[in-house]
Amino acid sequence: MRAILEAVSLAIVVLIILITSYALYGANRLPAHIPVHLDQFGHPDVWRTPSSFAIMPLLALMTYLIFSLAGAYSSMAGTEADAAAEQGATTGATLGALILSLITWIKAELVAVFGWMQYSELESARHPEEESSMMLGVWILVGAIACTIAWHVTAMVRARRAAAEAVESGDGVPEP
Repeated sequence: MRAILEAVSLAIVVLIILITSYALYGANRLPAHIPVHLDQFGHPDVWRTPSSFAIMPLLALMTYLIFSLAGAYSSMAGTEADAAAEQGATTGATLGALILSLITWIKAELVAVFGWMQYSELESARHPEEESSMMLGVWILVGAIACTIAWHVTAMVRARRAAAEAVESGDGVPEP
């Protein structure tokens, strides 16, 4: 599952870069001045330039790389797995796998949030008369992140409790 999430995350980052490049340099370029705020009469009073859209692909790429490094060099996961191997138990390996799974899921979800935000902003720039759906998508994705964290923390607590019960009953202690 981690490999699929890694591929999806990378695909979303590439997609963000491609749609932004097309919006900035493609055949259907963004206008030179994009209204971002309207006054009380409905007239634009704050503008932005197309170049301001270049920040989101950079943020998505940085998020992808940072979370990939965190997953690759997670000392916490490695410490848990090493401790488990010394004790002869599988709980540490389970906790390490859960930590890496959490990192991978959060990376995919954050990159998806950036992708949705960029797509919504580009569509709003192209069609300023239509209402943006950015906030709805962001709230849905933030909810998904909260559920992911809650699920993984619950699984970690259960794994830790199972290990403690195994040690108390003598099942988790290796025989000499």
